[in-house]
Amino acid sequence: MNTSNVAKGFLLFLGGAAVGVAAGVLMAPHKGSVTRRKIIRTANTAKENVKHKIEDVKDSISDLLEDIEDITEAKLR
Repeated sequence: MNTSNVAKGFLLFLGGAAVGVAAGVLMAPHKGSVTRRKIIRTANTAKENVKHKIEDVKDSISDLLEDIEDITEAKLR
């Protein structure tokens, strides 16, 4: 997967999560304490998803660097 595409996907994910949380808060039919718990739960889920996306980006960059290293070594031989 292209690193640029991963970064774009990551940014789209963050934007979508922010819009979803904002919409949920604005349309919440529950009292404040319930809404706050839902926000915290949603934020924690988003945080875990971001951690996974960051790991995916790190893996993609690592793979890309290995490919560049292999190509460089092959050209130097």
